Amino acid sequence: MQRDVVQKFLPKGWKFQQVMYSDSHGHAMQRCTDENKNEVTIFLDIDCIPLSKEAFKFLFDDRWSCNNGTLIGCAQRANHLENNKHIYVGPFCMAFMNATYEEVGRPTFIETYRGDVGEELTYRWQEKNRPVTFLWPSDVWKPMWNLMATVEFGMGTTYEDLFYHSFCARSFEGQALFTNECNRILEREVLA
Repeated sequence: MQRDVVQKFLPKGWKFQQVMYSDSHGHAMQRCTDENKNEVTIFLDIDCIPLSKEAFKFLFDDRWSCNNGTLIGCAQRANHLENNKHIYVGPFCMAFMNATYEEVGRPTFIETYRGDVGEELTYRWQEKNRPVTFLWPSDVWKPMWNLMATVEFGMGTTYEDLFYHSFCARSFEGQALFTNECNRILEREVLA
């Protein structure tokens, strides 16, 4: 279902590839990045989808584009870690230029002493004074975690009306939520 939604909104000339590895999340992302020979890497977890044609275009907007070296994506926080409530670009929806990734030293996607899966990228971009742009939650179906004091995220989180992330994709509830959202989008597109 993710493929059907992404194909509806994918800009002309772009390629979309779904890849599944038996590695851990961080190892799989590292492997994808290592194998990607294109100029840009965009990650979407299997339960993350764009909500309109504007979603992918937003990642390349000249004001905060990954084209200018920005790490861009949805805001996330690892609530299970004591790392000063660090907010980072979540690995479920992120974009960056591969050249910038090389320039900042090819940070690992694997969990580190200070961060969760993919969090090291945000740390490294910040340490190298490279721009980081966050997409913030605009709606949450079932709040589960604190992002900041007054902002939560969780199952069924929409980010600035551009991307939707079901979270908890391994649970029946998460899968049902994602399937319903995909059907809603695909039906809306058929009726339009």
